[in-house]
Amino acid sequence: MTIPVFDNIRVVDENGIFTPEWRAILQNLFQTLQDRFSNEGLVMPSQSVTNINLLNNSDDGALVYDETTNLPKIRVNGVWETLNFSPSPLTVPVPIVDGGTGQTTQQNAINALTGTQVNKYYLRSDGTNATLSPLNVADFSGILGISNGGTGQSTQQNAINALAGAVTNGYVLRGDGTNVSMSAIQTSDLPYTTPIQLTVNTTINGTGLTIGVPYQYQSTSVPIITLTIVGGITLRNPPALNGSPTTIGFNENDVFTLTRYSDSTILIT
Repeated sequence: MTIPVFDNIRVVDENGIFTPEWRAILQNLFQTLQDRFSNEGLVMPSQSVTNINLLNNSDDGALVYDETTNLPKIRVNGVWETLNFSPSPLTVPVPIVDGGTGQTTQQNAINALTGTQVNKYYLRSDGTNATLSPLNVADFSGILGISNGGTGQSTQQNAINALAGAVTNGYVLRGDGTNVSMSAIQTSDLPYTTPIQLTVNTTINGTGLTIGVPYQYQSTSVPIITLTIVGGITLRNPPALNGSPTTIGFNENDVFTLTRYSDSTILIT
């Protein structure tokens, strides 16, 4: 077995044990490194960025000092990554300028990032920045469906038709106590009763008619029968009968409806 020598100094003896001379060299080397660590710290190998990019065989975890940027680099997953250090100590909570929120609760953090809080303002983007601002009508587009509280239409008439449902000629919007829907007029809904039959000329006191309730009168005799209104009540649009504003003329089977209004007039229909 050949015993290796170093500058004529045997490293190990015949038993494979470090010689006293070599142990002294190692001890002196380690002591020198310890002294350098204590006085100067660990000095990484220094290279330009060009040379560092050529170190393709370095293991992950290797360190090197980049002379170009004056920053250390570490090998991570086969790539040299730069280690950046903040020039100032990190404060808690981390302020916004250092990438934090400056707050310690969720709500306060949101408030800090969104800015001045105004009631009913929303976080809205203008294409560049997002700020709190009121809703803008111009932000809304399209047609809101009925299921979302809209009408599903874009014109007034179509909106009414959509909400009313089936649109049938002669139908009216009628409530049944629960829902409102389009339906034919129900005879039972009409407020007046069977027409009052007139067989002779008749005089009635208009003040006896309930305001807002329609009253029907029908002539069952020939020739013309007259209905005269007294009590200081005047007629609206009366048919001409001897120029009287308070007398109505009936032909046989004619039906008139009288409705009294609060202004002491009666409408004839």
